[in-house]
Amino acid sequence: MDVADELAQEFIQMVRERTAAAFDGWLQRATASGIAELQRFVVG
Repeated sequence: MDVADELAQEFIQMVRERTAAAFDGWLQRATASGIAELQRFVVG
């Protein structure tokens, strides 16, 4: 659950600050997290 919370907070921060450069790394971490909901979000 900690990983999901961390990734969600990072995503919110990226959107608020409009830091698109960090998005690719976030996508990779979300995919590697093993959390099905995040993996579906990445694919969608």
